[in-house]
Amino acid sequence: MLVLTAGVDVQRDRLEIVILGHGKTEFFVIAQHVIWGSPHEDHTWAELDHFLRGQWRHPNGGTLRLDAVAIDAGDGETMDSVIAFCRPRFPRRVVAIKGAPGARPAIKASETKGSRLFILGVDGLKATLASHLSRGRTVRFSDSLEDRFFDELASERRLIRYQRGAPVRIWERITGRRAESLDCMVYALAVRTLVGFDLGRREAELSTAAAPSKPPVTIRSAWLGN
Repeated sequence: MLVLTAGVDVQRDRLEIVILGHGKTEFFVIAQHVIWGSPHEDHTWAELDHFLRGQWRHPNGGTLRLDAVAIDAGDGETMDSVIAFCRPRFPRRVVAIKGAPGARPAIKASETKGSRLFILGVDGLKATLASHLSRGRTVRFSDSLEDRFFDELASERRLIRYQRGAPVRIWERITGRRAESLDCMVYALAVRTLVGFDLGRREAELSTAAAPSKPPVTIRSAWLGN
């Protein structure tokens, strides 16, 4: 595991977060976290900022920080709050995103809002995630995840609909299912492409067990401890 990203789904009474580790050929779902509070309240965003500044211990002895974070701004009611939070944190690759269906790039700056908002091609990202899950060995899950994570991850199915006589693949929500975990996974997967540093150097850094000069705020994961 060499890169850490996070996807944040904004709900009316909470922020849902999934931390995703990226290896050379595998994904690692490290943790799911909930911050309770209205997205219109400053303390909710302050708690999120504290969480995103945390560090995760790597089994090889080093530590990892989040390399990129995507926060859902698709709800028009909370878009301004999300963009206001992300703008000063853009150098840390904390970005506001909005999902869009159809054949689109995985992530691209909005043509109207520029780097303040990124548009995600969610259909392609969901297809990529489904492909990895179907292989059975390229996605690994922390044993700390609750059952609801997996229920939400499997909340949509891919169908073929005909539009003007032509078959079109679409994703459809299964009735009665919530989809926060799936959405967060898609967001975290998308922002991996914003991280472009040398993975070989990161691998070498993580192979050393040198402790940081000051004890960091460390967020522990049951999976990483195995």
